[in-house]
Amino acid sequence: MCMWDGYEDSPSVYRSKIQRTRKERKCGECNRKIAIGEPYQNVFMVYDGAPRTFVMCQHCLVAATWLVENCGGYLLEGVWEDVHSHVSELHRPQYRAVYRGLRRLEVGRERQWQRFDQTGLMALPKLPPVVDEKMAA
Repeated sequence: MCMWDGYEDSPSVYRSKIQRTRKERKCGECNRKIAIGEPYQNVFMVYDGAPRTFVMCQHCLVAATWLVENCGGYLLEGVWEDVHSHVSELHRPQYRAVYRGLRRLEVGRERQWQRFDQTGLMALPKLPPVVDEKMAA
């Protein structure tokens, strides 16, 4: 179910912080342009001796946070593939609230997080509920 399960490789250096952009950037998950002044997550890591910087918008960070709470982590550039696999697996009556929350995230991403009236960005989405073991019973 989770792409993070069984993943053992880790970078030798890892730093993550939320900051505001001083120049236009591109989200590594949804490919949306992050506007000047907008908060984003900046991840710096050294993996196999090669430094790498990764940028994620606040909207995609909501999906990544859900994966951390439900799977224990997420793979960079794999958030939406993992969310989509969860949507497919959780399309059952007992998971209705979780399914709807994840589908809202997917639809927001598909719309590049733009409001329906195209006047700007959507508000940050709510974090979908955690998959509870009681739901599966």
